[in-house]
Amino acid sequence: MRRFLIGFAIGVVLTIGAMVAAGLGHGPNAPLVFTSPLIVCLPGELLPAGFVTGPFIWGAYFLFIPRFKRRVVRFSASVILLASHLIAGMFVAVNEPRFAQAMNHEWGFLVGFGVIFALAMTSLFSFALRGVKPVRA
Repeated sequence: MRRFLIGFAIGVVLTIGAMVAAGLGHGPNAPLVFTSPLIVCLPGELLPAGFVTGPFIWGAYFLFIPRFKRRVVRFSASVILLASHLIAGMFVAVNEPRFAQAMNHEWGFLVGFGVIFALAMTSLFSFALRGVKPVRA
């Protein structure tokens, strides 16, 4: 449960940063996709639900990935998740004119968001590579 709460807290920080970057629909949506790539699959009317998914997705990552028994599986799952976040986020960033505008005017905030995202992924890799210690009876 502690790992879920850590992941949930990281998801909250990333989601708040993405919402600030999006600026109530006037800024780039790429940070939100970096936070929760599943939001790309949601139709327009369900888009507000995407703001809620980020913390739960990150909580699930931190809860379940360290439980995989084999280290190579934990590492592979982390790499696949990182790739899905990066590919979806970069796809939106490249195709979104508001992201280019934000890079011209608010690049410091976006770089800060990128640093926070990198720290989140680093901590996920750390938890994944350590795994869960078996409980002895």
